This record gives sequence, structure tokens and C-alpha cells, in this order.
Amino acid sequence: MNDEVVRALRRDLANPDRLERQNALTRIGDLAPEGGIDWVVPLLTDKDVHVRIDALLCLSALRDSVAIPHLIEVLEHAHGEEQEYAIIALRPFTAPAVKKALLAALEDPSLPNVGRMHAVMQLWRYAGDDVIDALKDAVLKDPDRNVRSHAADSLSFLFRALGKPPDWRSFWEKTQEDPEVGVSEFAEAALRSLDS
Repeated sequence: MNDEVVRALRRDLANPDRLERQNALTRIGDLAPEGGIDWVVPLLTDKDVHVRIDALLCLSALRDSVAIPHLIEVLEHAHGEEQEYAIIALRPFTAPAVKKALLAALEDPSLPNVGRMHAVMQLWRYAGDDVIDALKDAVLKDPDRNVRSHAADSLSFLFRALGKPPDWRSFWEKTQEDPEVGVSEFAEAALRSLDS
């Protein structure tokens, strides 16, 4: 890796022009230089929200688990769009701390529907009872059809992965009544598989 390029990127992270800071973050995410996380983390508190969001996405692109606590910190303390992007930025990672943060986020009544949707889209990675209960709750109670549909998709995968537990029948029967086709179709497929 060219040292001059790396030095230029590090300089651009401190540029007063937010677009230059954003461009540097994108390039760092693409280049994934050693030590890049240490340069990016300070921008999670940048004065400009667009830079803070790009810093989240850059940490995600770097795919280094060292970023997990920083992403969770933003998820726990930010609001709105930043909170949503913190959830999105956690997608490359699977860890107990990530699972815990996603479950906690689902319990946050202020979390916008896009954030809830991205949380349920990641929870299929964890087959524990706490996750299954949270996903079932999202399918049955979330007011947003996209959240319910993606939660049903995650549950459908877990249902198959766990060997199609027969005790899920009552859940799928309730879910079959959902007016959203994207939800009821998962329930119908699960019920067919239980009956075959």
C-alpha cells in the first residue's frame, strides 16, 4: 500500500470540508488500511451527521470486529437515522454483543421502522429462545408490514434450521391471518411443511 495515499487519506479525515471527510471515509472503507479503525472512530462524533453516518458505514466496510463496541455505542446513544445506520453497520458481524444490542434496539419504542426492519433481518443468525421470542413478537405485533415480513422471513429460516419444531404450529396459524401477503406466505409454507 502506498504510504503517500494513506497519509493523504488521514489528512482528508481532518479536512474542514465535510465532503472531503466523507470521500476519505469511503476510500478508507474500500482500501481497508491497517489501523484504519483508529482513524475512523473519532469521526463518529463529527459535528456533521453525514460524516458520522459515513463513519459508521466505513467501520462496517472494514469488517474488523474491533469496530463492534463503537457501533453498539452509537446504536445505544444515537437517535433516528444514525441509530438506523448503526444497525445496518452491524450487518457484517455476528457476536453475542451484537445479538444483545439488536434485541435491545427492538425494545426501544423510539426506534424507527427502518431500524427495526434491519434488526430483524440480522437476527436469523442467532437460534436462541430470546431471539425467537423477539422475532415472533415482531411478527405478531409490529405495526409496520416490512418489519413483520422480514421478521417472518428470519423466523422461517430458523424454523427450517431447527428441524421444523411442531410446537411452532400455533404461531404459524396466527401468522397466517396477517393481512400482509409477505407475512402470511411464510406461515402458509411453514404449515404445509408441518403437514407433509
